[in-house]
Amino acid sequence: MRNFKLEKLGAFGAIIAAILTPCCLPLFASIGGLLGFKLWKYGRYLTIAIQILSAISTLGILLNYKNNRRFIPVLISVSSLLAILYTFQISYNEYLAYFGIFGQLIAAMWETILKLFNANIIKKSKITCPNCKFRKYEIMPTNACVYFYECSKCKSIIKPIYGDCCVFCSYGTVKCPSIQSGTDCCAIG
Repeated sequence: MRNFKLEKLGAFGAIIAAILTPCCLPLFASIGGLLGFKLWKYGRYLTIAIQILSAISTLGILLNYKNNRRFIPVLISVSSLLAILYTFQISYNEYLAYFGIFGQLIAAMWETILKLFNANIIKKSKITCPNCKFRKYEIMPTNACVYFYECSKCKSIIKPIYGDCCVFCSYGTVKCPSIQSGTDCCAIG
């Protein structure tokens, strides 16, 4: 299962489990009641499900961080998970529970929307060292330019050619994500 599916499964699963938990969250209890759910006797299991699904959502977002380096969804997801764990393990707080559940939803939606905008961007480029001609595939960050790159073979530090924003634009087979998306890149020069 890919990481972005983990975050969606966790976030939306936590929402569904919350709707099915009428004993703890009155807002969700009214939604669950309108839908005809009467699961009071399973409330404890559903609160455990909320915690587990929130942890799965956070795991998916943390795994995505390796590729996209987006800190805000990670911050939202981790703080939401902590709020949920605090609420159901230490001291019940209805507002923290809502913050945690909606926070997971916001973090998952944030990741999904950003993925849609970056769907056509190629993130893998084969970079060629200008000194030893060693070639290696690298994953390009989507939110920053790589101005310095150390060759895996000869250990020389390469910089972009004057006028290029990063080493991928100078020595890679694919231009960096900023150039691909047509947005302004880092300072050129």
